[in-house]
Amino acid sequence: MSYMAPATGNYQTKPLEVAMFRWSTATQGVPVTLTSDASTWAVAPVVSGNQVTLPAGHYYAFATCGLSRTAAAQNVLFQFYLNASAVGKTGQSDMYLSDSGLNVDTAECAFTVLTGQTGVFDLRVIGVESSIPTITADSALVLMRSNV
Repeated sequence: MSYMAPATGNYQTKPLEVAMFRWSTATQGVPVTLTSDASTWAVAPVVSGNQVTLPAGHYYAFATCGLSRTAAAQNVLFQFYLNASAVGKTGQSDMYLSDSGLNVDTAECAFTVLTGQTGVFDLRVIGVESSIPTITADSALVLMRSNV
């Protein structure tokens, strides 16, 4: 897959690489457990300590949450982090704190890691309503990358 990106005076084709992960084992405030599912990256992303070390590039990521719960109020709020700072929009399961007005099922973010730098990327559950549900294998994180 590729896309057209503006360059000085013309357009150039840049490859778009995609990596997919499953996430589980959520503890509030701690990076979730990530398992690599598939990747089209030239060099596969490395997961270490539930974080992904990213080379320079432009990125877009989104995550969805699948869960099994025993009560309607077992919901979570989740957020991406880059270099220990929150990035992008939060996601949530069902109607997290039903009066929040959010009701966005997908967390998403876009960011750039500059040439000569690396980024440490993770996903965290940042809020729990009632109690934490069981995060199922349907929970996915997709990370797209193109060169700087």
